[in-house]
Amino acid sequence: MFKKINIIIIAFLIAVNAYGAIVISTYRKPKEIKYKYKLTERGKVLIVPKDILFDFNSSSLDLEKYFKTLKYVGDVTSSTNIIDIIIEGHSSSDEIKKRITNIYGKKDILFLYNRRNLDELSYQRSYNVFLSITNGDTSKLTNYGLYDLVNEYEDIKKNRRVEFILIENTNDMNIYTNYINKLIMSNL
Repeated sequence: MFKKINIIIIAFLIAVNAYGAIVISTYRKPKEIKYKYKLTERGKVLIVPKDILFDFNSSSLDLEKYFKTLKYVGDVTSSTNIIDIIIEGHSSSDEIKKRITNIYGKKDILFLYNRRNLDELSYQRSYNVFLSITNGDTSKLTNYGLYDLVNEYEDIKKNRRVEFILIENTNDMNIYTNYINKLIMSNL
């Protein structure tokens, strides 16, 4: 009998914190999302439920059509340990583009650090997707416009897209930055 009372008192003391209040934990570990990616030269491209594609010379996003993808990307930011997701906006080679140039009329060598031009179509696409992801940890999202520098598809319509690059560690960021630097230098 005496042992039972001691156990009850010890259990009560464990439940009481330093301020004298009884602590009842309501914390629930968030459900972790399993995600897949394809490994490319520029890093890990997140595989999404539906690829986000745009109409010719348009940055308008059909929210109903891409709702699952936007929600999925938001969920990945909030329930995983990734550092960042880079939202890359792309345009096809036949669309009107406003290139960033320097005073000599050449492409800007500092393009990597100046990929946020609201007048540019690929940036507008990435920005609209960024604004449409309302769930999750938006501080883990970064958006850039890459013009038509990464046209991977023969079907020109597939190049009018947004892709999501996963940055899980500093090595991923180095791979991505080095790839973009090489790409820019080869296009100068």
